[in-house]
Amino acid sequence: MNADLEVMRFFLAPLSREESRSAMLRFHDKIEASGWGLWAVEVAGQFAGFTGLSEPKFSAHFTPSVEIGWRFRREFWGRGIAFAA
Repeated sequence: MNADLEVMRFFLAPLSREESRSAMLRFHDKIEASGWGLWAVEVAGQFAGFTGLSEPKFSAHFTPSVEIGWRFRREFWGRGIAFAA
């Protein structure tokens, strides 16, 4: 999913396998520490992507803040999964 150019179109670059693994570990650690974060989403037993809440790590006029985040494999686009989550 993170290596798919279309999925990652609005990000700086696609992620390598190791970068993806590192991100998933950070997501897990955030949930363990605070009880909330970005959660994996399964559809019919298949990993579809993730959704949840995260805190941006950059500085801007609107930070600190909490944002809604989602990313899904392309085959799960257009099903309303992010909206439902």
